[in-house]
Amino acid sequence: MASSKIDSPLRGHVKNSLCEYHKKGLFRHAFELQARDRNRVSINGRSLINFSSNDYLGLSSHPKILESINRAANIFGFGSSASPLVCGKTKIHGELERLLATRTGRDRALLFPSGYQANLGVIAALSRLPGSMFYLDRLCHASMVDGVVLSRAKFRRYNHADAASLEGLLKAADSIHKLVLTEAVFSMDGDVCPFDSLVPVINKYSANLIVDDAHGFGVMGNNGAGTLSQFQVGQDSAPLMIGTFGKAIGLQGAFVAGENDLIELLIQSARPYIYSTAMSIPLAAGTIESLHIIERESHRVQGLFERIYYFQKLCEDMGIKSQNTNTPIQPILIGDSRDVMRACEELQRRGFFVVGIRPPTVPEGTARIRISINVDHELSELEMLAESLAEVLKSGVEIND
Repeated sequence: MASSKIDSPLRGHVKNSLCEYHKKGLFRHAFELQARDRNRVSINGRSLINFSSNDYLGLSSHPKILESINRAANIFGFGSSASPLVCGKTKIHGELERLLATRTGRDRALLFPSGYQANLGVIAALSRLPGSMFYLDRLCHASMVDGVVLSRAKFRRYNHADAASLEGLLKAADSIHKLVLTEAVFSMDGDVCPFDSLVPVINKYSANLIVDDAHGFGVMGNNGAGTLSQFQVGQDSAPLMIGTFGKAIGLQGAFVAGENDLIELLIQSARPYIYSTAMSIPLAAGTIESLHIIERESHRVQGLFERIYYFQKLCEDMGIKSQNTNTPIQPILIGDSRDVMRACEELQRRGFFVVGIRPPTVPEGTARIRISINVDHELSELEMLAESLAEVLKSGVEIND
């Protein structure tokens, strides 16, 4: 009884908070998939075409990747059993790190359990350098924002993809280490960072660029080396880049690649690396195979972009105001969170699995339907989605310009 009385104020506040989420149309829940086959998912007994997955190249169930995973599991087991610095790192992890360094054109690479932990580790380690100051794109991923907040680092935010805004901040800075953080492909908007205008500004003020390429790695650049590769931004201008395996690679985990001493600093001081169990050994083996497949089967990336451009043309022809991003992420801005969820429910009723993205993931007033295109989508499926989307939007949901 005593514990119940102590807990009652907490429980009341929790209930009030949950009610507020409901009222504002911000309540979230996870769908349980009963089955998944390429780009189709089964939810509550219904088969839906999946337009929400980040499996851009359709590699999550590739037979050769599954073979590599099973082969490694038979030799090593599945779990790595310890952190990398204890006894969790194997020769497979080492091989993957060397392959990632070569693919991205960096000195070294270091594996992390997730992209979120990679960003936390990088930012916390660099924040301990005397005189460090971070400069974040206003639409940076939550993991970067959390990284600077949790590390108690000094930081400023510049206007999204705005080199002039960044220059104004760097010009007024008196910090020793100016560290610029950006995504390469922005996860909720799908647009690409304008490195051609950003990098000259960063170099002008002797700043250092740190890039999260979660949604570009595997899709952009030479052999999927990433967006920096596509823009020919080398290690001298961008000494650290972060990539993940949960998107185009089709698996799970992440890495940081960069200058030798910076990677060594992470090994010595990045707490998410030091105190997390190492990446699953079979997943590391599967990731190696996935990287080889991307290099061998270049038609996958080509097919993906053909579908992206086809969907954009469909939207144009049907009067759908899409963002026309040249990436697999195709957001349809609506604005109001409740309108977004009603539109998503109607699209699901019509056989399409799409998810509404609402604040705080995106700024207030910019709730959207986030459509993800992958290489397994048939052109006819893109046509059906565009037709349904046009009908749903015309039935009462207004699109924000």
